[in-house]
Amino acid sequence: MKNLPKYYPKPTHSDKQLEWFGYLLLVASWIFALWTYAKSPEQIVVHYNIKGQPDGYGNKITLLILPLIGTLCFVGMTWLNRYPHLFNYPTKITPENMEFQYKAAIRLIRWLKICILLIFMLITFAIFQSASQNNAVGMMAWLMPTILAITFLPLIFYFLHQSPKKSKK
Repeated sequence: MKNLPKYYPKPTHSDKQLEWFGYLLLVASWIFALWTYAKSPEQIVVHYNIKGQPDGYGNKITLLILPLIGTLCFVGMTWLNRYPHLFNYPTKITPENMEFQYKAAIRLIRWLKICILLIFMLITFAIFQSASQNNAVGMMAWLMPTILAITFLPLIFYFLHQSPKKSKK
């Protein structure tokens, strides 16, 4: 295991805003899940096949499992963000680039927390839509590409932002 220096960079104003947006989204995901739970029938679609057709049904309590998992991920990633010296980095950490690398990694985790909450909210929305309209065919046509974009865009941005010139500042 690497012994990187223990250091926690001071969050910028935009970092604080991003963190608060994450908390706001966490509360919104619970409100949305509780609302969809109240409006959904007892039996809902919980799984789709590759063609976007429902192939698994379950109790509507499933709608509350998604924000619960999102909350656990959010709390875990918030805790993890306090220890940037434990992360793996794509470049060697030196005293010159340490602050830049730590800030970038912490910001990536903040964005990923938001992305996870958004993904679970989209899944909740898709389940609610299919339950309320009794028509789930084609739901995956927009859901999977959206989830993939939400997942990979922050990662792509992070690695593009890691250019050698920037990390030496």
